[in-house]
Amino acid sequence: QAYRYRLLDEKLHRAVNPDMHVRFFRTFSRDAAVYYVDGLISTDFMQHYLLFPLQNAAETASSGEIAGCIRQRVALCEVEAFFDVREIVAQLVSDLEGG
Repeated sequence: QAYRYRLLDEKLHRAVNPDMHVRFFRTFSRDAAVYYVDGLISTDFMQHYLLFPLQNAAETASSGEIAGCIRQRVALCEVEAFFDVREIVAQLVSDLEGG
C-alpha cells in the first residue's frame, strides 16, 4: 500500500508543495487516505462531513457497495470513488491538465 501513497505524493508534488496534505484513516476494513489543500477545507469540516461518516461505515462491503455507501454518507455535491491507484493517478493527471 505504501507504494500507492508514494505514487500519489509524487503526482501531487507533495515534496515541494507544503499546502498539500494527506490524512490516513480506515474505512470498510481498508486503509484509506484523503488528500487536500490546506486552507481550502477546514480540518473540522473534513472530520465532521467526510472522515467521521466514513470511519463509522459498515466494516464489510464489496467495492460496489462501498461506492454506494460513500455517496449516501458523504454530504458533498459530487462523489467519485476510485479503488485502483492507476485509475486515481490517471484521473488526477487528467484533471490537472484540464482534461
